[in-house]
Amino acid sequence: MKEIKCPKCGEVFQVDESGYAAIVKQVRDKEFEKELSDRKAQFDAEKQAAVKLMQVQTMQQMSEEISSLKQQLAASQSKLKAQAEAEESRLSAQLAAKENAQKLETEKLISQKEKEIAQKEREIGLLSGKIETVKQESLLREQGMKDGYEERLRLKDEQIAYYRDFKARQSTKMVGESLEQHCEIEFNRLRATGFQNAYFEKDNDARSGSKGDYIYREFDSQQIEFISIMFEMKNEMDETATKKKNEDFLKELDKAAGDGIRLLAGAGINASAVQTLLASTGITQYHMSGKTVKNSGMQYRNPSVSMGIPGMSEYDIWQTDPCAVRSVRSLLDAAAGSQTL
Repeated sequence: MKEIKCPKCGEVFQVDESGYAAIVKQVRDKEFEKELSDRKAQFDAEKQAAVKLMQVQTMQQMSEEISSLKQQLAASQSKLKAQAEAEESRLSAQLAAKENAQKLETEKLISQKEKEIAQKEREIGLLSGKIETVKQESLLREQGMKDGYEERLRLKDEQIAYYRDFKARQSTKMVGESLEQHCEIEFNRLRATGFQNAYFEKDNDARSGSKGDYIYREFDSQQIEFISIMFEMKNEMDETATKKKNEDFLKELDKAAGDGIRLLAGAGINASAVQTLLASTGITQYHMSGKTVKNSGMQYRNPSVSMGIPGMSEYDIWQTDPCAVRSVRSLLDAAAGSQTL
């Protein structure tokens, strides 16, 4: 048997083993539940305290981490800002250096171009001065030439007036003799230049029945005469009543020449002149250029610049006219044919 004392009244009870076991079990279960409940409440309290502590610690840790991150971010931002400012300063310095270099180069180029322009302007000024000087010299030369020509024309006019008066005072014989004297003086003046072995003198040989006025003879180094030219020299005044034509003198020369000499007529020879001479003289040989004058094809013509001989047009081109030569040849062939018949 087991004794059980009541905790409230102090009475002692005896119970059998099974009852005791049941009471003990009941007490144990109640105490266990109580203890379990107490333990659970304590655990819940401890859990809540631990959760709150964990939350506080977590919040504190997170706050510390956030603060650290903020500090790191601020440091990074400060570092990046410093780097950006340094890079900006470096780029600004480079840009300023480039701009300064470009400005210096531009100023140098501008200065060089200004010097070149100034040099060109000086050269243009010098050339303009030279052109003006050349123009003035050209005008002076032109005026000098003009004055010279005018003076020469004046002297020629005076000479023409003198010879007209001279001729008016001379007889017909004196007029002819003045031409002969003029030709002889001119020949003797030019003789030393290329006619040392030649003579130009009066023709006094009348053995053939006729003679010319003057005769030209030239000799070689052995004094052998190799050329002889007879001149019929006639000089008539405008008022001479008994005028003769050129063919009259040529006919007389042809007669004086005889059969041993053939006359060669020249100067102003054309078909009309040949036809006249063939009819009035025995001359069958002629010297002609058959000249015809054509206008130059030059488009630009400066009247103030002359490249030719004064008094002659420099835009005229002299050419031999084939038609003129054929006409004379036909007349000579016809004359030769009629003489053969």
